Amino acid sequence: MDMTFFEQIFKRLFSGKNKGKSAALPYHSELINRNISERGAYFKWLQGQEHQPLLSHIYQAYQAEKKQASSLDPHVNIYNTPYSNGLAIYYQEPWEHMAFQHLFDLLRDKVTSLGYRLSVSDRKLYDQENAVKTVEKHYLKPTPAAFEPGQVLNQMYGNILLEYILINQKPNYIKLMANVYAGRNYSQAKDFDELIEKLFN
Repeated sequence: MDMTFFEQIFKRLFSGKNKGKSAALPYHSELINRNISERGAYFKWLQGQEHQPLLSHIYQAYQAEKKQASSLDPHVNIYNTPYSNGLAIYYQEPWEHMAFQHLFDLLRDKVTSLGYRLSVSDRKLYDQENAVKTVEKHYLKPTPAAFEPGQVLNQMYGNILLEYILINQKPNYIKLMANVYAGRNYSQAKDFDELIEKLFN
């Protein structure tokens, strides 16, 4: 992110220049391109095994939420429908801001290792009353190599959407969604709980 990115946030917060425009439309879009410092911090975070307690905590919170037991920190919400499954992980102190960004990128890398390819990786900024909402997105699809021969396509866990939401550059939550296809041209999707197991346990 260059200075222009932060300048746009500043202008949105402290000027009424673009009030009245639809908040549903982003006023700024760009591809995600982590700088050298961010990439170095990410690999140091991984090498120091700092991610392991965080992943374990989220996994325990997910299991507690499934059993409708009292949720642990971080707070986790689960979403289930016939064609979409997901969870939201809410940021809480004392996590470091960068650790939450690292978690978002780690989930991308873990999904990729399961036989997925990164289709979209972008960042969009939205007006939200007196705040600026930033949505970072990684969208992943099964790789062609993961498709079974013949007419039936192996959809694995479905298409995977990862979103990292910030309000005024402060972490808010990470959303993970698995959206599956129905129809005879697609295999039955793998179980979402299995995906959670592979990503967090």
